[in-house]
Amino acid sequence: GREARQHVTFLDGSLLNVHDLKRCGCHDAKLVWILADTTGASDPFDEDKENILRALSLSVRCPSTPMMLMLLTPESKSKALSVGIPRQRCFCLNEIKSGLFWQSCRCIGLNSMLSNLMVTTDAEVHEGQLLEHPWLENYVDGMGHEVYGL
Repeated sequence: GREARQHVTFLDGSLLNVHDLKRCGCHDAKLVWILADTTGASDPFDEDKENILRALSLSVRCPSTPMMLMLLTPESKSKALSVGIPRQRCFCLNEIKSGLFWQSCRCIGLNSMLSNLMVTTDAEVHEGQLLEHPWLENYVDGMGHEVYGL
């Protein structure tokens, strides 16, 4: 919300440009996130290739700055590791999705719980709904326990 906006600054530039790296203070950053475009507007392999280049540029020009590299395909993660990006610094979105799917098969209701932790809602339950579905009161109460970032 409003509080987060005080701590976030959006800058337009490129990690491949030395001037842009200095302008945004990458040398002093506690962590740089390189996020993939998940809209589907570009080919996932091309997107990953460009982000690996961005990560390499950052690691060469700002070697002491930690980063997290988000990739779209597992094949790209292998390429990133082979060019020297540390395993703990890159992750594949498809692997996370597969892992969540697998865990939700093992633990029924996991997806609902995680979704409810991340979404704020003002759900109201009417008396007739409670009589028809007695579990609904506990479910709506649980929806009120969101996680808030600071």
